[in-house]
Order: sequence, then structure tokens, then C-alpha cells
Amino acid sequence: MDVELFIHGVPNGEGFWGKEEDRNYFGTFYDNSSDEVKFLIQTRAIKGKNYCYYNYLVYKTAGAQTPNVVANDGRDGSYFGITLRFDAYCKDITNMYRILDMVFGVYVMGTLLKMEKTKLKYTTPDFKSVSNVLESIEKVVIQLIRNAFSGESFTPLDGFATAGGNCPTINLYDCTAENVMSAVKQYSRIAVSPYYPSGREVAIQQQYNSQIQTTQQQCEARLKAVAKEKNGISISLSSAKNQVSQLQREIGQKDGTISQLNGEVSHLQSEIRNMGQNKKVAQIVAPIREPIVELATILKRLVPDSSGSNDEHKKGIDFVKMIKSFLPFLNLLLLVIVVATLLNPFKSKPANDTNISALMARVESLEREKQDLQEQLGNAKTAGNSVTQDVFTTPAAFNMEPVRIDIKDFNGGDLSLHTTYNVEAKKGAENGTWRGEGCEIYPTENPNKVKIMPTADVVKIIYCVGDKTKVRELKAK
Repeated sequence: MDVELFIHGVPNGEGFWGKEEDRNYFGTFYDNSSDEVKFLIQTRAIKGKNYCYYNYLVYKTAGAQTPNVVANDGRDGSYFGITLRFDAYCKDITNMYRILDMVFGVYVMGTLLKMEKTKLKYTTPDFKSVSNVLESIEKVVIQLIRNAFSGESFTPLDGFATAGGNCPTINLYDCTAENVMSAVKQYSRIAVSPYYPSGREVAIQQQYNSQIQTTQQQCEARLKAVAKEKNGISISLSSAKNQVSQLQREIGQKDGTISQLNGEVSHLQSEIRNMGQNKKVAQIVAPIREPIVELATILKRLVPDSSGSNDEHKKGIDFVKMIKSFLPFLNLLLLVIVVATLLNPFKSKPANDTNISALMARVESLEREKQDLQEQLGNAKTAGNSVTQDVFTTPAAFNMEPVRIDIKDFNGGDLSLHTTYNVEAKKGAENGTWRGEGCEIYPTENPNKVKIMPTADVVKIIYCVGDKTKVRELKAK
């Protein structure tokens, strides 16, 4: 069995160590990938012979937000790769990954690469200057392969595709000998990584996406219903306001009519008083008018005719003079009687006039109608205020102060990277939401409980209710 080791990357420009016939192939990995650690298995043909390549590729360290492998001069966008080439297919994919991962961690880190703050930096500008180190790594790798595999671990490359467009991805812990070999035979390559989402995680994510979509559709339908209801209330409120305005105009017209009628009533009442007084005078004078007429008749008879004798005429004149001397007293007596009657209204009775009674009844009817209109106006205003309050009443603001973010079975210190924790918002609300920085958040059926997985050295867990937030910040390693 033919085995070859290749070292490639960008120490200071593209670098390569191994057989020259494959130099162009390894140039394809300088592609600014954002994967953390990618184990690419690929079959290809060179000069009519089929080979299988096992490429261990590093573009960024675990937990880094962006690719952080840099060249020896500090330039970003670099990568590092170890590749084993066989002229057969190794079925034990998990063991092959562990060998290359161990070689990278033990023999590459600290010699060819080292961490400087948040960057993974090359220690050498090219691979030729460290050929002795690479030769030592090659010997170690060959020995590990001999110890780890047997002849049964390999199978010929007959029936394997050597070119293809698609490149499936799979989580390392979902790999089986059968599913990986099937993908390589069909597509000529497959990418494996412990950092790819597992099948279970993908299923959970799809389930949550479906739930989120359903909830979003329900919320949109509810919002439309609320908007429609609000529009109906606005129309009703506008109609109520129009009715109130109409009632106010009618009340104004009635008030004008009432004022006019009040004036007419005052005038009629004045006329009634005058008519009553005239009637009283007539009632007083009527009984004494006839005696006065009789008295005048008597006086006429008593006054002698000018054609009589002179003595009789003289007696008549004397008698008339005597009567005339009493007339002032008689007139005074009549005047006193009339004045006393007019000044004593308590003994008099009101005039009985049918038209006046009808007018008074009409005034009372208008007064009652005015009171009814005022009551209707008050009811309309009350209804309008009630509708306005119902439409614009808002719920009380949620109190975030007593809320506490609790991590189950966590007793302080630092969180562990890529470890799942159960988090709960104690005393949270039914409509609370979660956000996170430096971690992945997985919802649960309870809106106040989530699962988190730290992915950075600083983790922020944020719980939100409306515009209120509660934040818990931790470190992870």
C-alpha cells in the first residue's frame, strides 16, 4: 500500500511540502473557508491511478467568531493542512481523524503554529526551513497508521467516483463506515467535522423553525384581527361623536326655541296681570255703576225745570248745591274702595283664560324635552369616553427587577465551551424572549426556559420582555 504525507498552508504566501505532482491540488484549499476544523475525504485520479486523500484542514480555532489563522508576517486569511494520500480507501474514518487531530495538537502546535492572543500564527515563513521537523512528523504519522490499521481497514478504490460537484457535510459523531463510503463513492468527496450540526440538532432546528413559522402566522393573523377590530371601534367612535355633535346642535336649536318661548310667556304673563287688574276694576265698578246712574236720575228729577216758578227754582238750586257738596266725599269713597281692592291680591282669583293655560302647558312640555335632550347628551358623552378608554387602555408595564437568570447545576466559576446548560428566567413573563452573545441558544416548550451552548470566552445571556432586559454575563473556557 502506498502512503504519502503532505504539509500545506500559507506561512508567508502559499507553502507546500511533499511530492510535487500534487502541488496544484493543494492550492485549492486556500479559499478563505470559515470552518473551524474540516476533515475532507476525497478520491481523485493522477496519471491514470486512483488515490484517496484525507485532508485535516484548520482555518480558525474553536470558539473564534471569524477565521483567525494568520501568516508569519501577520496577514489574515491563512490556513494550515495535513494530508495523507493512500492508493486505497480507509474505512475507519473516526480513527483516521483522531490520528491527524492528535498529530496537529502534539507536533504542529508550538512548533509550526502558536497562539498569539486571539490569533493562530505561523512560526516559520516557509516549510523548507523546518524540513527536519516535517520529516519527524512524517515518521510519527506512518508509525501511528501501522499501529492503528490492518489490511482489513482498507478496500480498493474500484467503483469510486473521482470527480463530482457536490460535497456533502456530516458531523463526526454521525459518521458510520457505510454512510461515509456511500457518499465518497457517489460524490468523490465528503467533509467531516465535530463542529458541523448533528442530525439530531438539525431535526430540532427544523422543528423549531416550523414552530416559529406557525407562531408567526398566528401572530400575523391576530394582528390583522386586532387591526380590524380597532378599525371597527374607530368607526363606531366616529359615529358616536357625530351623534353627539348632532344632539348638541339640536339642543342649541331647542335652547333658542325655549328662550323665544320664555320671552313670549313673560309677555303673556304681563298681559295676564294687566288683564287681571282691568277685570278687577270692572268687577268693582260694575256693582256701583247702576246706583250712580240711579243717583244721577234722581238728581235730574230733583233739579227744577227752568220753566217753573222762581221759588221752586231757587229751592232746587239750593238742594243741588247741597248734593254737590257731598260729591267729593263720594268720589273719595269710591276711589278708596278701588285702590284697596287692587292692593289686596290675596283675595282676588286669577283670570280663567284657556289660551294662557295652553301656553303654560306648552312651556312645561318644552322644559321636559330640554331635560331629555340633556340626558341623551350626557349618555352619549359617557359612551364615547368608555369606548375611548377601551380602545386606548394599555397594560401595566412588566417589572423586570425580581427576574433572575438561573443556570441549573452551575455553582459558579467559568462555563465549559461546547457544553449544553439549562437556563431559566425565574419570575419571567409568558411573552419573554431570549438572545445570546458568545453562545448558541436553543428554545424549549417553556418560553422562560432555554438551553445554551457557550462558543466564546465571554458569554452574555439576555432575557427580554418588551423593552425591558435582564443580562447575565459569564466567562467560558
